Amino acid sequence: MREGALPWSRIGREFPDALVAGPVAFAHDRPILLTDNSAAVNAKVKAALTYCGTTDVDVVGPAARVTAGTVAAIDAHVSGAATRVAASTGTHEQSVAFANWATSAGLLSWSGVGIARGDVPADALGASAFLGRASNPLLLTRTGELPTPVRNTLTANKEAILRVTYFGGPAAVSQTVRNAVTAALR
Repeated sequence: MREGALPWSRIGREFPDALVAGPVAFAHDRPILLTDNSAAVNAKVKAALTYCGTTDVDVVGPAARVTAGTVAAIDAHVSGAATRVAASTGTHEQSVAFANWATSAGLLSWSGVGIARGDVPADALGASAFLGRASNPLLLTRTGELPTPVRNTLTANKEAILRVTYFGGPAAVSQTVRNAVTAALR
């Protein structure tokens, strides 16, 4: 391993997987790599894993986005292990699955939470460094409705959550969503 090498990385396939992993990547100075869904794993991802001296990989995303063959190919390329750490079927559910995994692993804390629109990456991408610095998770929402899994997660963690930060103006995260978050935390 080269000096300053990064012992683990996160791999996903689509932007929601990378967005929800962003705060952990920032907080722990680790890269996020996106790969195509192929058992061969593209050469650029393999080169990045080698360059970073990666020994272990956390795979973010369901099997429909990152197949078991892709995970096996990544696992064969690193000296440690490739482990699927959070997998759910939809964008909002995936943000909940990753937040729950990252907080239970002690990588993030429910002391705060970020809320951003899940269908357009700009606001959530900007949230990564802010939330990573505070070691808080990012939950993704719809513009006009707080998805039930996100609402339930907020309610389950309401005793720990001291602050909520919204990323994007009212056109991205509506007042209806903000009111629903407030209600979930009561």
